Amino acid sequence: MKRDDKLFSIGEIAKALGVTRRIILHYEERGLIEPDKRDDATNNRYYTMIPLPSCEASAVCRIWD
Repeated sequence: MKRDDKLFSIGEIAKALGVTRRIILHYEERGLIEPDKRDDATNNRYYTMIPLPSCEASAVCRIWD
């Protein structure tokens, strides 16, 4: 799969939010975000910046929890 420059790996998204990769996967499991693309060969997930606001809100809620 050719990677689009506007797509970010799960690790890049996690780093931008200051959370672990596992937290991003947890957000997916809870239905808070979905990857924009998935590489069928490697099962890697790629995201645009669109899911970041809901991830940031979830991260804040996690701190308050």
